[in-house]
Amino acid sequence: MTSNANEQKAEIQQLLADYKLAGIVYTTFDDGQTNFSFSGFANIKSNRRMQLDTKVQVGSVGKVVLAVGVLHLITTGKIHLDDSVEYLLPTLDWQNHWSDNTPITIEHLLAHTSGLDNIKMWQLLNSSTKPDTPLEEAFLNTDPDILSPRFEPGTQYSYSNIGYGLLGMIIQAATGKNYEDYMDSMLEKLNMNDSTFHYVTQESDSRLAMGYFEDANPQIAVPMLLRPAGQFTTTINDMNQLIQFLLGSGMSEGERIVQAVLMNRLGVPRGTLAFDSGLEHGHGLALAKRDRHGAIGYCHPGETFGFYAYLCLFPEENKGYFFAINTDNESAHYDDFNRVLINQLKVRKSTENYEAGSFNNPQQDISGLYILSPNNMEEFQWLDFMFNSIYLSATDKGFNVYSLQQKEFEISNVGQFLYRRDGRLNASHVYYRDGQLRFISDGLNTYKKSPLSFMLLNWFVLILGGLALIALIARGTVVAVNGFKQGINSILLPYSVLCLSVIPVYLYSQQSFLDFGEETAASISLAVISTMFPITCFIATLLYVITKKLKSFDALITLLVLMFTVYLTVNDVLPIIFWK
Repeated sequence: MTSNANEQKAEIQQLLADYKLAGIVYTTFDDGQTNFSFSGFANIKSNRRMQLDTKVQVGSVGKVVLAVGVLHLITTGKIHLDDSVEYLLPTLDWQNHWSDNTPITIEHLLAHTSGLDNIKMWQLLNSSTKPDTPLEEAFLNTDPDILSPRFEPGTQYSYSNIGYGLLGMIIQAATGKNYEDYMDSMLEKLNMNDSTFHYVTQESDSRLAMGYFEDANPQIAVPMLLRPAGQFTTTINDMNQLIQFLLGSGMSEGERIVQAVLMNRLGVPRGTLAFDSGLEHGHGLALAKRDRHGAIGYCHPGETFGFYAYLCLFPEENKGYFFAINTDNESAHYDDFNRVLINQLKVRKSTENYEAGSFNNPQQDISGLYILSPNNMEEFQWLDFMFNSIYLSATDKGFNVYSLQQKEFEISNVGQFLYRRDGRLNASHVYYRDGQLRFISDGLNTYKKSPLSFMLLNWFVLILGGLALIALIARGTVVAVNGFKQGINSILLPYSVLCLSVIPVYLYSQQSFLDFGEETAASISLAVISTMFPITCFIATLLYVITKKLKSFDALITLLVLMFTVYLTVNDVLPIIFWK
């Protein structure tokens, strides 16, 4: 191991300690030179250390391999990139309003441009899922919008685990095999003989590292409903084989696996409005083009229960790396590991190809509020609207970007409606119009311009409703403590329902987080109580009207809370139901 590699390993060990991560395995490929390394624990309880042959689960990094499998089917003529998915899977309940002119294609699924939602809560957290649950089960829910695109397919990027679940079904339809069996045969072609798409647990394979959450809480492997999107077990040796294949021309052991023209599109976006407007960054058929730490690569992150992983390639220099950490810690800055490995590979630091402020775009039209369009998960649309929107304020060189979720940053004019974020090399954002609508995108997140007044109105309602809710709890407590000395008070109706909310809170604390998306006593009680609360607010308000007490303070509180619950219901926040 070189002195540079030793220095990087020491830095990685320090990062493991700083972020309280159990262990790591990682590999680099440097123009023919391979390096493998590992550190920390594969299993803390048994004091088992990470080894060269330790197996890890890599979540969505497996999508890259699945994409290779799909591209192989295209290369061999079994399916085509522009085939309609709606035609290939006719038994599913498609709700594509653009299907006549823009059907969802295989390319859309691979590139995450189908417009389909990312994932539903019941698909993500569902302990009733078995390792062999049919893939169709992920789409047989009562939700009528599960296969309804949120924008015209092909026009935007929006990450979709649902899309890769469908790709697994397409593999099965095209081959007549379980997708796991077909993909494992692909792994043999790629010389990845220690990897599998089949379900693996720490009990069934002692080489598989234990996964962990914060505070070293262990998490065993669990079956997934959308398993083509994230079920993959591998080793660093096999991932190095994958890196070499992806950096090549699509050949393996003299066999054509993927057409060269398709290999050239692995990390190159195409057809989206952002790309057509001049932004080069985005997602290709398997990887996303990323601009970080002074280097531009084609990468894919992965996260699953107890694991975090990352794959990144630098084709121009024939370099790449992969790492997997067996701890899923929300407070860890995993990007620090990318920085260390980029430095270890000595990836050529690119130079800025634009002069900041060299173009003068019409800032007045661009300044303002932008909301995620679409957000990552449709059922949390209101939360993202309120807390994940951005505001652009004009500066001499471009705009300052403000958000409740991240620190302020600046984007500078570097082209016709193109902007570069601080610390980036190339244009990172683009502003464009689609009809009367105005958008700004970084290739992976798209924001639509929205009136600031509408956002302020929503915040006014939220604050007023929150204060009214606090007042209802306080006033209801006083009335309940005093008993019925002043007669029956209607405010006790909604107050009593609020008190019942301790039931689902307790029940949720007693069940596994994997049951969160299922119909359990906790979720049913939450759904019932969140349905009853607006109803009791309405009944209480009606009783105040009947008894001619509408001008009382208690009536005002109840009326304000009723209006707040109506607002939350209109925005699909109430009732709270996660199993559909």
